[in-house]
Amino acid sequence: MIEGRLVLPLIASFVGLFLAMFAAWNDAYPKRTRVLFSALCGISSVWAFGQFLILGTPGSSDSLLSSPGSPAHWIGAITLLAAAAAPTYWLIFAASFSGHTAWVSGWRLPLVHLLPIYTVAVGATNPWHGLFLTEGTSGTTSYGPLSIPYLIVMYVFIGIGAWMIWRGARSDHGTVAVRVAILIVLAVLTPILGGLIWNLRNVLGLSITINPVPSLFVVFDAVIAFGIFRSSMSSLPARTARIAVNASDDAVIIADDTLAIRALNEAALKIYPQMKLGADLQDLAPEISRHAAFCIEYGSDDLSFEFESAGRVYWGRVRRSRHKDDPADGCAILLTDLTGLRRAQTELLRAGRTADGDLANTRYRERLRN
Repeated sequence: MIEGRLVLPLIASFVGLFLAMFAAWNDAYPKRTRVLFSALCGISSVWAFGQFLILGTPGSSDSLLSSPGSPAHWIGAITLLAAAAAPTYWLIFAASFSGHTAWVSGWRLPLVHLLPIYTVAVGATNPWHGLFLTEGTSGTTSYGPLSIPYLIVMYVFIGIGAWMIWRGARSDHGTVAVRVAILIVLAVLTPILGGLIWNLRNVLGLSITINPVPSLFVVFDAVIAFGIFRSSMSSLPARTARIAVNASDDAVIIADDTLAIRALNEAALKIYPQMKLGADLQDLAPEISRHAAFCIEYGSDDLSFEFESAGRVYWGRVRRSRHKDDPADGCAILLTDLTGLRRAQTELLRAGRTADGDLANTRYRERLRN
């Protein structure tokens, strides 16, 4: 018969295992992101299951205070490794999902793994030095001085990961992405709050006998899975559209109602290398900003024009844009290079002749004058 206090970590471990398999098989996101999230869920599952085993093992009040080399001691070391690896892989996953991969690439990737390495090194050897966990005369355990770096870095990693996802969602300028970010940030608070309550239980006079953090971390993983993978299909058209726009030979510039640039593709950067997100279109491209301003002001759905820039001729189209997830007005500007076409037309007019032998270009200009 399983005790009541063991049910929660046992259920959490199975939920984490399910999430790990679900993330590995879900192809809504790039493979690296899915693998990292699957690893995060798997680590959280091991953490919760390790706590289940520790609570079900009679003996010392904490496995890291058990006899060195005993089964309880090894279970405690593996559980501690999962506890330290969870915030590490949360940080790596958040960087991959939000696009801040530079934070955990190159020499930084081994650096973030110092947290689990340090934690296991000082935690597994705790029976000899007693500086990571200590046991009081009343049988209660408390963290020692060597645990302070682990606790500080753990909360810092969780906070930075939440900031990355929030920052990535804000730069995406989509209501759906921001909602997902808010959901994840709120979910991050659950294990943090649980950890604070657990660490301050003696000060607060709370009779809590089970650490809620592993189970809350699995709940946190479930919220991520629900928020991210549930919205993956709804955000798929937007991602597909971005891929198509970037592959287009035509220049595409998206501006909001203040003519601030919100998106542009590689073709647009070839025409306007100085363009960047957030810049004012009127300052960088006055020859097209007046058409965009007219389109937004008068609600024009389709506006065409031609202009020359750096010796080339472009055909521009401006369309007013309004998305259900973004109530702000804006416009999409498409620019097609017509230089080759115009040169070909000129050469054809120069070479062409009418039936009576006159140059077609001369006869055509005479008709325009008349």
